[in-house]
Amino acid sequence: MKFDEIGQQIFEQELTQALHCLSWQVSRTWNCVTPDLQANTISLGLTANQYFNQPNLDQVTLITKKGQSLTDVINDMQIQQDALLTKLTTKQLLWPLGSGVTQAKNSTQIRVAWPEKLAEELFEAKFKKAGLTYLDFRNQLYLKVAQQLIAHQWFVEYLFGANPYDFARGQKEGKVAPKRNSCAILDEQQLAQLDQIDYHTIKGYLKTTHNLSCQDWVKLGCTQLTETKQEGILYLEIQTANYDDQQRLGIGKDYLKLMEVMIGYFLMIPGCDNGDLKQILSQKRMQAQEIVAQSPYAKNQATQTSLHLLEELNRFATQFAYFDWQAVYTKLKKRINDPQETPAAKLLRQPSSILEFGKQQALKWQKDISATTQKLDTNSQKLLQAAILNGITYQILLAQAGVLQIGKRVIVKGIQTEKNSAPYQQLLQYKQQANRLAQKAGFYTLQSWEINNMQQAHELYSKIKKRAVVVKSALANAQQQAHVFRLGPTKEQFIAAVSRIHKQGSPVLVEQVVSGSTYRALIADKKVVSIVERIPANVVGDGRSTLEQLLAKKQYVLDEIETETLKNQGIRLDEVIPRGIQVLLRYDASSNTKAQYLEVLDEINQSYLTKIVELAESLHLNDGGIDVILPNLYQPYDLAHPELLVFLSAHTEIDYSIHENVMLLDSQDIATKLLQAWKV
Repeated sequence: MKFDEIGQQIFEQELTQALHCLSWQVSRTWNCVTPDLQANTISLGLTANQYFNQPNLDQVTLITKKGQSLTDVINDMQIQQDALLTKLTTKQLLWPLGSGVTQAKNSTQIRVAWPEKLAEELFEAKFKKAGLTYLDFRNQLYLKVAQQLIAHQWFVEYLFGANPYDFARGQKEGKVAPKRNSCAILDEQQLAQLDQIDYHTIKGYLKTTHNLSCQDWVKLGCTQLTETKQEGILYLEIQTANYDDQQRLGIGKDYLKLMEVMIGYFLMIPGCDNGDLKQILSQKRMQAQEIVAQSPYAKNQATQTSLHLLEELNRFATQFAYFDWQAVYTKLKKRINDPQETPAAKLLRQPSSILEFGKQQALKWQKDISATTQKLDTNSQKLLQAAILNGITYQILLAQAGVLQIGKRVIVKGIQTEKNSAPYQQLLQYKQQANRLAQKAGFYTLQSWEINNMQQAHELYSKIKKRAVVVKSALANAQQQAHVFRLGPTKEQFIAAVSRIHKQGSPVLVEQVVSGSTYRALIADKKVVSIVERIPANVVGDGRSTLEQLLAKKQYVLDEIETETLKNQGIRLDEVIPRGIQVLLRYDASSNTKAQYLEVLDEINQSYLTKIVELAESLHLNDGGIDVILPNLYQPYDLAHPELLVFLSAHTEIDYSIHENVMLLDSQDIATKLLQAWKV
């Protein structure tokens, strides 16, 4: 490899690490189609923002955050796509190939820049002495690399061409000869326009690109700098319609890695001859046009030239230790040596038609979720997706612990914020401690007893044997199911219920049962954003089916507690349940007992919401969940009757699904409601 003066300075000044610190932003546009491959014109109901827009009803665009590393931008592409897929219905598919099946084609814009510090240090070390201004020098670096990229478009198309047919232009599979990249074929008028672009200087570039009807493969991202009133190049923008049908991101990781290596390589080697620049680029465009119009199976003179260039890039990438390069190099070398391994050729070799293959890939990816998003807990996934779709800045701080930054707020597991007191979060895990805090603040709580060993259970039985009680874990976020006795339990029943929970290592709480319905309030920034009635698992009779048949329709398998509950009600499995009659399968209602939930935020008397917020404040719970019992949600709260609101427990960790999947409503977007409450 022969370096020019810039390359030598980068090498001698030990600035090669900067080549690994390029900043990236990727914008991807998909054709949105129905399963029968018609244009889908169903609006997603989202407002355009910095990450998302719909250029047309049958197109969707995702835009990553600016200035990210290559690894981070790939992760960002994955989580943005996960967010988008949550908004698509079964009738909306992201078409995975570059050639759209309607009048729109898929395209990706890749914006890339090198660290400003690299240009500054090069300028100060050597090129300042040549009489250039820093801005002119910086612009020349971008122009040099842009020229080389345009001159080597043919190489990229040879390796990544992935559109045998241009379906959007009406081409039919098998009716015309397949090409390497039908979407990149230009007519004479378009080529003539591109050949007029001046890549010598930024002024020449701006003058000759004004009012063009087509775009070159590489664009210069220019802006007028406020301080100098001069035009400066901020980034290069590479455009491609070569979507990788094997990767749901659209643009493949291999493509981005090759771009990273090529940009570093072209920055350090001599540039194109400026004396004959227009003619050189014109010839190279014609070479690219020959490549894209070739049969995907073609092996010709470009094969050896491609292999030589790939080996040069490999020596460069190996010398400067480009991470994850070798796997990409091996794959690309295989494509050059065997044309059947090129993307377009592999598409043509699919057992089904390309359109059918594209449809099946779209259906497959509709159900996928990326590894990046999988590392997060479910609540954090939903909160992150809501931030993206609402255009709110976001960052994953620690995926394994569910720590996100949304706007300026740090949020843990979708609910805990920095405004929650850490000591009180620990305290609220213990229901008896939470009860004492609530009592101290004047709230009504249930009479309760904590059991830490089985001897205490035997001793307690004499006190509760004639009472309706519930036996549950004494820990707020425990997963063990509660056991409700509406009639005083026998000693055998009571000891068995206590033992079931005690064996799982949890202290046991026994509470006296009172009349009323149980509710879960979701608190965000001291506001109730949702409150749901918790309805125990049940079936409703139709006058024809036995209880066993009703259970089978709901795919409900009875456990020990449910079998006992039915026995206590005197209901048999072979009994026909009258029409409209509800049969409770158990008396407790939690997320692990197949309970149902009914949103009552718009129905409940406002006085209860006020008291629940006061209750949360007394517990030092800024964000979380509170369980209460209300005898009548419509009757106003009366200070003279504190038993109208009974505190049960507080939760520093919550499950969004309890508030999302409610009866009589479509799924509620709780994540967005939380973001609105937090004003991020």
